[in-house]
Amino acid sequence: MVNKLKKQYLSLLLAFIMLLPLAGCTLPGSGETEEGDILEGSSAGEPLPERKAADNVMTLNYNRESSLNPLSTDSELNLEFAPLVFETLFEVDENFVCSPKLVESYSSEDGKCWYFYVDTSVKFHDGTTLTAKDAAYSIQRAMNHKYYRLRLSNILGISAIDEELFVINLITPNTQFPSLLNIPVIKSGAIGDDAPAGTGPYKFGEDLKSLVVFREHPDADELPIDVIYLKDFSTAEETIMAFEDAELDLVVNDPTGISNLGFGNANQTRYFNTTSMHYLSFNMNSSFLKYTAPRYALNFAVDRSYIVSELMEGCAVESTLPANPASYLYNTEYAENYLYDLEKCLRILENADVKDHDDDGKLEYLVTGIPIEIDLTFIVNNDSIVKVQAARRITETLKNMGITVKLRELSWDDYITALEDGDFDIYYGEVKLTADFDLSSLLLEEGSLNYCNIKDPSYEKFISDYLCASEEDRQKCADLMWHYVLETAPIVTICFEKQEVLTHRGCVSGLKPTQYNIFNKFTEWTINLGED
Repeated sequence: MVNKLKKQYLSLLLAFIMLLPLAGCTLPGSGETEEGDILEGSSAGEPLPERKAADNVMTLNYNRESSLNPLSTDSELNLEFAPLVFETLFEVDENFVCSPKLVESYSSEDGKCWYFYVDTSVKFHDGTTLTAKDAAYSIQRAMNHKYYRLRLSNILGISAIDEELFVINLITPNTQFPSLLNIPVIKSGAIGDDAPAGTGPYKFGEDLKSLVVFREHPDADELPIDVIYLKDFSTAEETIMAFEDAELDLVVNDPTGISNLGFGNANQTRYFNTTSMHYLSFNMNSSFLKYTAPRYALNFAVDRSYIVSELMEGCAVESTLPANPASYLYNTEYAENYLYDLEKCLRILENADVKDHDDDGKLEYLVTGIPIEIDLTFIVNNDSIVKVQAARRITETLKNMGITVKLRELSWDDYITALEDGDFDIYYGEVKLTADFDLSSLLLEEGSLNYCNIKDPSYEKFISDYLCASEEDRQKCADLMWHYVLETAPIVTICFEKQEVLTHRGCVSGLKPTQYNIFNKFTEWTINLGED
């Protein structure tokens, strides 16, 4: 009877949470948090009691109906703990800097032909050693996986030359290509295995319901726990209940997405930066926004600080550049030139003869000397309350400036149809960029996300120069690219999302999660799951 009442309560709680914009993302102080910060809170303002796991074991959620193979699974849950079992060729850190993991050395003279030498001393869980053939095979299989396909689409060919060396030829040069190779490695020919051997510090237990230490791994003696158990909690209600009951010890949540579960406050939360960018983009066939000046002016009409702090409750980081501010290439001094400033926005418009020509309280632009009313259609996907609220805020700002805007809050299917048909002037979008912050998909004429009929060949040149730049010239080329993008404004960047890792208070410390590896630096974790 108690369990039944508890389930009914949780069902009501979950239904209530889903009505909230961003449950479970409360920040102290300024409303901003740095990556890896621990957030603790209580709605009553009282100290929270220490929470220990009830079962004295560490348990993670997984999907038992999906493969445990990282290159064939369709389960994001199973991909979350994959880094514990499957090491990657390269690692990408919190500042989106890459370093070799299973690769001993690599080189390229032109950014187009790459040579990689793997560490053949590395052992798979079955006792065999890593070869270049395994690495090449893993990349080839990753090219067919929905999670990795886009980032690897520039590969023309790949082949293993001998036991140590494999070669990759790219379609277009990219000196940052290694940052895209944080690809899990499996044995050659193992794509059909549901639980293939990896080279990570843990291997699958015999029943495939646990991860156990791989004793031949170099880090085996430094791991914080010997066994990690896997349990399947498939629904949102089950996941929340299991975490609250300490049957699960760690969960990953997207607090600004439609899948936000809204966990309670009796936990510790660590945020990590992502490449998921929120932005506005403008239809180049728009009678008004086909002109550069009004697009440029809209850089200064987006109150990013309000959107991030109030609507996203700090679960994002505002950005004027199309790169996460955590990136080592982000130019903070330059980015500050494009902050929210309505007076500057109106001044730019007025200098372009966009003003209230007929004293009706509305702005007009001139076409052959004739004032034309501005009438914009702005579309947003209504699956995300955060995006809808942000779009409403931007719409309100534009209307207060004297610009007529019709906001259409569309279902996903209708939103995609409107994009494909060009039935909009502005759209609110989100894109998960690659670690090199390549804007090709958005800005190049043949780009897969170029819904705005962008045809400026200069974007291709600036992007190409940036991707081809040496380490010494990369910052300069990045700044030149961003300068041109912001001045011509085919897109206006709003922010980059943060996601969260939650654990029970007092149970786990030392977490340094990244977008690509929740268990980053796992040997530095301290895990205390025993009862007092």
